[in-house]
Amino acid sequence: MRRFETRRKLLLLGAVGALTAAVVGDALAQASDIKIAGMTFLTGRFSSFGVDVEKGVKLALDKINAKGGVLGKKLVIDLHDTASDSAQAVTLLRRFASSSDVVGIIGPTGTPDLLATMPVAAQLNVPMVTIGSLKPLAKNEFSDGVFRVALMNTPEVVRDIIKKVAESRKIQRVALFMDRTNDAQQADAATARAAIKLGAGVELVTDESFAGGDKDFSVLIGKMTQAKADALWLSGTTNEAAVIISQARARGFKGVVMGGAGMTDPKIVQLTGAAAAPYVMFTPLNLQSENAAVKDFVAAYRKAHGDAQISTFVAYGYDAVMLLEDAIRRAGKPDRSAVRQALGTTKDFKGVTGEYSFDGKGDNVKPVPYIMEVGPQGTFVSFK
Repeated sequence: MRRFETRRKLLLLGAVGALTAAVVGDALAQASDIKIAGMTFLTGRFSSFGVDVEKGVKLALDKINAKGGVLGKKLVIDLHDTASDSAQAVTLLRRFASSSDVVGIIGPTGTPDLLATMPVAAQLNVPMVTIGSLKPLAKNEFSDGVFRVALMNTPEVVRDIIKKVAESRKIQRVALFMDRTNDAQQADAATARAAIKLGAGVELVTDESFAGGDKDFSVLIGKMTQAKADALWLSGTTNEAAVIISQARARGFKGVVMGGAGMTDPKIVQLTGAAAAPYVMFTPLNLQSENAAVKDFVAAYRKAHGDAQISTFVAYGYDAVMLLEDAIRRAGKPDRSAVRQALGTTKDFKGVTGEYSFDGKGDNVKPVPYIMEVGPQGTFVSFK
């Protein structure tokens, strides 16, 4: 009797799930607009990245809708703030998935929010294009329907970058500072260490950590000076990075500051001013590219925001929306399952941050990094 009751409940749950999917599908098909949802940190510790994502999202929507939308309908977004709180990201994901008119999700931004939402995404049938996370994940670690827009760095890629910079600037001894409270920066530092061990042509002479929110880095800088480092690999983000650079320059450090995705924020240069250079980072964004997608993006940004420096995260937000729009168009209907399938078969999509191809889920299978440096005018230019 108990077995029969359990089987009856399972059949009932299956029927409810099928009915829910059918209701969602009908709502999506009948809506006057095609709606996506989005979440990023617009306030809190990492808000500078989230605000840039929002700018990119808006630029993409303006471009799409100026050309008639997608499938003959206007593409709109319901964008919310996670407030740099992973629990809030999970709450938003559940809310979006339960909304019958949401066909896909942009975000969350960053590693902590991705890791928090991934188990929940596994239970939901809604495609999610997450932005900016740097934690290495194998394809099978991604939930179905989850895709990532970010430049994933391998030790081999970072080795070649460090080697090129070291040969050009005669670097021999490197210090490493890492934000131990940030998963993405821990991953960034681990990659840099592995890259040096693979043969980047430099020696790691001191390896130190700090906590997000720290303001006094004199002890770390003292260790770097004592170790006679002529370059600093900085695995950090905007606020702490700017303070570290300013304090290190004030203490007489003249070496090259290097870093990955966390160091691509032009606000670091704005905050440090003349103290920034020499400063080298690598990014998927080459604003001097002849790629039509990049040229259109830069022109749209200049029209909306003037001559302000363009952050990689603006481009990430832009590409995330454009990838989802492309999938909706190829799916031929605003249906979650069809859009998820279309995203998984994306091939050679020419975005602003590179050419994207996905193999079912997860990461872009063909990322390309560009080495950039701070030029005389305080802007990022191609490394020479």
